[in-house]
Amino acid sequence: MYCLIPLTTPYSLEPAVLPLVRLHFQVRNGLFWCLLRVFGTAIACFPPYLAFIAVSQTQNFLALAISNYLNQNPQSR
Repeated sequence: MYCLIPLTTPYSLEPAVLPLVRLHFQVRNGLFWCLLRVFGTAIACFPPYLAFIAVSQTQNFLALAISNYLNQNPQSR
């Protein structure tokens, strides 16, 4: 930790600077984990959502196709 403090820093400022350096790394680390959690959730939840949309669209398409077929061919009922 001391290597992050410039050699020209007076000793009286060192106790004030070290918590700032520590806080900087805590904030940076916290942001990293927060972003990782957000993107991890998006990556985990997005494919099932896409699958749900694909299934519902396929069901809509099949229902429409069957309905059109039955309307065009009344004798097939």
